[in-house]
Amino acid sequence: MTMIQELLSLPLGNILFLGASLYVLFSLVLWLIDPLRSVPGPLLARFTRLWYLYQIYKGDFERTNIDLHKKYGSVVRIAPNEYSIDDVGAAKVIYGHGNAFVKVR
Repeated sequence: MTMIQELLSLPLGNILFLGASLYVLFSLVLWLIDPLRSVPGPLLARFTRLWYLYQIYKGDFERTNIDLHKKYGSVVRIAPNEYSIDDVGAAKVIYGHGNAFVKVR
């Protein structure tokens, strides 16, 4: 019996638990090797986009974003690998012509 067949023969609850455990472990490893892990923000925003999506769903993300900048400063993490910048000088460096920053459309 192959390893995949053995995994599929497990009860559904065990498979879901294993999947959730692997997701948590993967998220922790990514957080540990992230060079920008010191950027402040809500705890859930470090590991999942669910926090950000919930704020968008509620319809008050703009107000929440302003509050985050008041609490944490000019650069705030809003999701894994997503940041909100409230600094004109930093925006010019990041979005200016001829720099190495990758922009998402």
